[in-house]
Amino acid sequence: MAGKRQHYLPRLLQRGFLAETSDEAERTWLHRRDTTARLVGISDIGVSPWFYSRKSTDGSPTLDDAITEYERDLGRQVRKLREAPPRAPIDASLAAETVIHLTMRTQHLRSVIGSGVTSIVGEVEALCTDPARLGRMIGLTGPAMADAVNEGIRRNAAELVPAGIPASFSERLFAAAIREYGDQLIENVARTFVPILPRLFGDLAEHIRDAHNRIVAEPLFDQGWVKTLSKFKWRIVEAGELILPDAVALSRESNGPLEPLLFTSGSDTELVMMPVAWNRMLIGQRVTATVDISNFNLEAARACEQFFIARRAFDVESLSGQIGSSLAARITDTIEEVVREAIEARTLSATTISPVEPYR
Repeated sequence: MAGKRQHYLPRLLQRGFLAETSDEAERTWLHRRDTTARLVGISDIGVSPWFYSRKSTDGSPTLDDAITEYERDLGRQVRKLREAPPRAPIDASLAAETVIHLTMRTQHLRSVIGSGVTSIVGEVEALCTDPARLGRMIGLTGPAMADAVNEGIRRNAAELVPAGIPASFSERLFAAAIREYGDQLIENVARTFVPILPRLFGDLAEHIRDAHNRIVAEPLFDQGWVKTLSKFKWRIVEAGELILPDAVALSRESNGPLEPLLFTSGSDTELVMMPVAWNRMLIGQRVTATVDISNFNLEAARACEQFFIARRAFDVESLSGQIGSSLAARITDTIEEVVREAIEARTLSATTISPVEPYR
């Protein structure tokens, strides 16, 4: 039976990165951002109380019980991957299921979602208390308004064409009106958003946890990612000294950087990398994909959310200082896009004009 301490980075994977020590303890080097690496027992790495589920009151199996049972066989499969000769072909279905299971269950995924949503709330609140910035985002003070606002103007103008009013005339009239009453529009946006934020994002951590657990509980054969990656060509590649990021697996779209696997699109992903040991990499690729693992450690550290582990300390390489750097940039870009679309959508709602209103 599973207990209170539940590993979201399973020890069966961490064992491929054990430090060379003289005692019998299972220890590895834990790296966190801008701190000196520490030699830590793997029982204390990637673990959190009741991360997936609490003990059931009626004795029925919990999500953590199900994960523990599934990984009885997975541990043997991962050992086989470590022991496979370099460049030996690997069963695609087995590789896809292993990668997706280990990636989906991480805290990395849950934490990134939580951090992103929390930042969105803060960004929206900040915008609603800064009329000048909000006006610039919508485009009220610049030479051109935001695309979504322009689209709304065009849509309203088109609805007036059957009444005999040229679209070009209506578009100019609406644009002038929006600029004239821009301050009122911004005030309307702020008045609408701020009161509903607590209702939208109350109990945020609990909602994200529940959503994550629902994903993990889905059968692997129902996961679209498993179906996609089962079509890849998989093999084990011998490598130098690899780190294991808390994201577990990285992927790349065409000509793009390596990113956490679930940050790329399944239809566009061409390469997947997952270290299974300090000197063994599981690689899946489409036929046309090129493979270069020489820069993996740097890109893996940048894709981490909190930490990575390794067989030795990487203090000399200053990899811990890279933790989260590319991830933070990606989250920031996503937040700006989400907030911009939300504000523009609200502005469209505020400026929608009924075709009959001008003639009353």
